[in-house]
Amino acid sequence: MGNEIDHHVTHAMRGCIRKCAFCGTWKIEPQRHYKTSEELQKELKTIAKNKVIFFDNNFLANTNVKSILEDLSNLKINGKAVLCESQSGFDGRLLERNPELGTLLRKARFQNIRIAWDNSFSDYLSIKKQINYLTIAGYKAKDISVFMVYNFDIPYAEMQKKLNYCKKLGVQITDCRYRPLEAIDDNYNPQKIEGQTENDYYIHSKAGWTDKKIRTFRKKVREHNIWIRYAKDKGLFYDKKMEKWSAIHNTFKFFKMGRPPKLDTFEKSPTWSKRLKMMTMVKNKYTKDNISSSGLGNLTLGRFDEELKKIINAFGKNGKKKTSIITPPPHPKSALLGES
Repeated sequence: MGNEIDHHVTHAMRGCIRKCAFCGTWKIEPQRHYKTSEELQKELKTIAKNKVIFFDNNFLANTNVKSILEDLSNLKINGKAVLCESQSGFDGRLLERNPELGTLLRKARFQNIRIAWDNSFSDYLSIKKQINYLTIAGYKAKDISVFMVYNFDIPYAEMQKKLNYCKKLGVQITDCRYRPLEAIDDNYNPQKIEGQTENDYYIHSKAGWTDKKIRTFRKKVREHNIWIRYAKDKGLFYDKKMEKWSAIHNTFKFFKMGRPPKLDTFEKSPTWSKRLKMMTMVKNKYTKDNISSSGLGNLTLGRFDEELKKIINAFGKNGKKKTSIITPPPHPKSALLGES
């Protein structure tokens, strides 16, 4: 499936201008290196993908960021505009110093915008300004996400205050569980409700974090995001059905299958219920092993089910892949939802 990858991953810079206590970037990459816009343009035209994902730890800190964004806004590959995304959160403090960066990000077609709220709740007015600059640039608040590091020096109660303020701003949250750079094992099990200890994974007990607080915070963030995506604009409150719908929606998005049927379709149709179960199994395994699902979403439902069964059967009881799956030629997407 390697030839079907529809995006290019790159760095516009290495290193970071910050020295955050929870981050190892400035230790691993002490020497900062900045690509020029000319270097980046040459790279992107050579790779010739219409979606670019930047893995920079501080994209806006690039000394050439303005020319890079201006040139990205005009870049076309194969006659189509290039869409961009930054895997890490943008340094909003740099956006505050130069609000024009928000407009340039928008013109350069950056999607899934994230900013970082790394420090204490006392920075809330600064975060509000950053969100405001992005909405002025044309981004919707509900499509903006705020990175927040938890299980670190900021205690649970203060993280809850930050979450509540994001609710007022109408933005989503991307929660990042801290573990030390030198930690070589992490056996945190997100499926458990409780019961894990510091013997299983790193818990920052010095700041009062516990396994229960970690799970409670993650649960509240998940419910918050679902509410922002599906309920806030309709004046509704969060409920469990929204969470189930969100999981289904994300699974369909993973396979590039468009909008899923209504929730009651999965509850009433054994065929759709079984299909969703297989989709979830494959999605979880592919996500864990960083495998692309490109091509599967273009199949008719009958062929799609066959491929899911082949993929599931290709993994042994221990989860290791036994054979490789070659996806057959795609069929028109219009046929995808034509079966029950």
